[in-house]
Amino acid sequence: MFEHKLQPELDLNEVFQFMQEFKCDFINRFCEIIIDEATNTYVSINECRSLEDVKARILMTMCRPIGKGLELSHAIQVNLKRIKTLLIVDFQFMN
Repeated sequence: MFEHKLQPELDLNEVFQFMQEFKCDFINRFCEIIIDEATNTYVSINECRSLEDVKARILMTMCRPIGKGLELSHAIQVNLKRIKTLLIVDFQFMN
């Protein structure tokens, strides 16, 4: 059976600070960060050992719904604008 347990090296203070800045909804009992409850966008952080791991996992997770049919308005508002904060890239949005 899979255990839902955070890695001891992971600094939860850093994770919660990041979640607040990144506007994540919450973290559940399965060690999943609910990035956006309305679009069911979430990521497991069970195996993350650092904040950089968490950010990389979030980036990978958020890219998938964009390419898999998330409505354009949700993709722009929920995902692309947030991804922009993780990268040193200036996305241009077309209305």
